[in-house]
Amino acid sequence: MKTNILFISAVITILSFTSCDNTKKSEKENSNDMSSMKDSSMKENSGMKMEDTKDEAPIQVVDLGEVDITVKKELAQSLSAYYEIKNALVIDDNKLAKQKAASFLKFINKVETNKMTEVQKNFYEKEFEKIKNDAQHISETDKVDHQRDHFSTLSTNVYTVVKNFKASEAKVYYDHCPMALNSKGANWISEKEEIKNPYMGSAMPTCGSMTESF
Repeated sequence: MKTNILFISAVITILSFTSCDNTKKSEKENSNDMSSMKDSSMKENSGMKMEDTKDEAPIQVVDLGEVDITVKKELAQSLSAYYEIKNALVIDDNKLAKQKAASFLKFINKVETNKMTEVQKNFYEKEFEKIKNDAQHISETDKVDHQRDHFSTLSTNVYTVVKNFKASEAKVYYDHCPMALNSKGANWISEKEEIKNPYMGSAMPTCGSMTESF
C-alpha cells in the first residue's frame, strides 16, 4: 500500500513539473510572438524597412546639381576599377587585389575636378582623400585581412560618390554582410544582383543581402 502511494505521488510530481515546463514554454513563445508583432507594427508605422535597421552610418545624400558628362564618365571608370578589387577579394586573391587597387588609384586620380562646380568639388575632395587612403593601403599590403578592413571604408566612400554624382548608367547594388570583419558587418558595391562576398571569400561566398540598388 505504501509503495502504491509513493508511486502515485511520484507520478503526480513528474506531471506537475512537466506541466510547468510546458506552461513556461508556451508563455515564452507567446511573449516572443507579441514582441515580434510589436516590432513589426513599429516598423510599419515608421515606414522603416529591415535594411534600414543595421547599425551603420547612413549614406550622405546631397543635391549636387547637374554633373559634367566627363566627370560622370571618369567616376564610372573608377567604379569599374573598384569592382575589380572586389572581385579579387571574392576569390581570396590578395596579390590581384593589390594590383587592382593600384589600378583603381590611377583612375580616381584622373577625375577632373576642374569640371566640377564649387559645391561638387568641395563634396568630392572630402571623399577623395578617404578613398585614396584606403586604396593605397590595399595596394601596399599582401595581408588579405588588412585589405578587407580598408575595402570596407573604401566601399562606403566610393558608394557615397557614385550615388551623389549619379556616376553609373548601369544598375548598382549595395550589399551588406553582418558576419564580415569578425561580425562587425560591412558593405560593398556590386555590378551584379547575385551575392558574391568579398569579405568572406571562398569560405562563405554567398553570405549577405542587397540593401539598396539604383
